[in-house]
Amino acid sequence: MLNKDMFLDVVYAQGKTCAACAEEIGVSKNTFTKYLNNRKPFDSVQVLQLCNFLGISDSDTKVNIFLAQMSHS
Repeated sequence: MLNKDMFLDVVYAQGKTCAACAEEIGVSKNTFTKYLNNRKPFDSVQVLQLCNFLGISDSDTKVNIFLAQMSHS
């Protein structure tokens, strides 16, 4: 499950946009919104593309962003 807040922090820190991320992985902005809202999971190729695009190289950061656990509260 995507940690949306952490993902968006990285996107904006890199001076990128969600539209640019969507274009990078070859999906529409509407589809990308589904990924952001955890209605659709990124596949492994998309995760790698986004990590390269956003300069995410640290394994812990990748896990924290793309494999976040859902809160049970």
